[in-house]
Amino acid sequence: MKICGPLLLFISFFLHDTSQDYGMNGGKSTKFYHTFGCIYEIPTIRTEEMTLGLQDMEIGILQCLTTCQKSEQPKCVAVNYNIKDATCQLLAKQPKFKYELRRAKEWRVYSEKPLAVLDLPQDCNGIQGPRYDMIQPDLEKPPFQVNCNNYRTLIQRQYADTNAYFEARTWSDYRSGFNGSDGSFWVGLENIHALISTYSYSVSFNIKDSNSNWKRATYSDFSISDENDGYRLQIGGFQPGGGLQDDIFNNGENNNINGSMFLTKENITESNSCASQGGWWYNNCTAVNFNTAKGKKFWGNIQDISKVNIFLVRK
Repeated sequence: MKICGPLLLFISFFLHDTSQDYGMNGGKSTKFYHTFGCIYEIPTIRTEEMTLGLQDMEIGILQCLTTCQKSEQPKCVAVNYNIKDATCQLLAKQPKFKYELRRAKEWRVYSEKPLAVLDLPQDCNGIQGPRYDMIQPDLEKPPFQVNCNNYRTLIQRQYADTNAYFEARTWSDYRSGFNGSDGSFWVGLENIHALISTYSYSVSFNIKDSNSNWKRATYSDFSISDENDGYRLQIGGFQPGGGLQDDIFNNGENNNINGSMFLTKENITESNSCASQGGWWYNNCTAVNFNTAKGKKFWGNIQDISKVNIFLVRK
């Protein structure tokens, strides 16, 4: 029995997708494709313990696959196998893409068909646009649509009359992303995190004032943490010359949002009452916010903002 990358099975999830032939059912040979360190979480046909697998993992896997082949009503086409306790879960449906699986160190997924790989770009690098494209920064996560413009990935677009709409959005909305009927949108914190987990990015905040003048603030370093850490913002390397001041840092300690968690109205606390303004990164408060209906969108002292575009640019 071949072993895929014996020292890398759980360090590099999905690094190897290989196949093996298992002779079973009176000489019938069936090819199973296996993926280490993951589980396909769907309702099972049934769950059994492969007792011999507690002494010999390879025999336990063969037992599990043989049991699957004997299950006809409903037909078993895939299994989850736990290498620690020899649990075998029979499945009537198999995963199609890697992002349908969840990391689980002690589990393996065996299926009759190999997992498909979507041939999608990871971001807008190399796409001139402007146009909408499906991208997939991380094969373990679903693809999503973005607007590509001059090789930049647009993560937010806002218009003058969308303040109330953006303020009303919930944590779930900001986590997953949302679209307004007027073309405004927020790509989603999970999708932003998928992007920055793959490459390093700079960020460009572009605003259009009431006189139709565009101004820009660019930071050479931009990233956010995962949901468990509140999508904490790390930003720096302000690049002057775009018409906007460094108001993320230069408006007092209480308004410096570098290192702050993303908050929505559900997260309001005594020390973060400004989160009632709408989903954004808050210290005590903030000197920069495009998602508020409490007055107007603002960047420092600039409040006559008619349009906002936020771009990520791969370094």
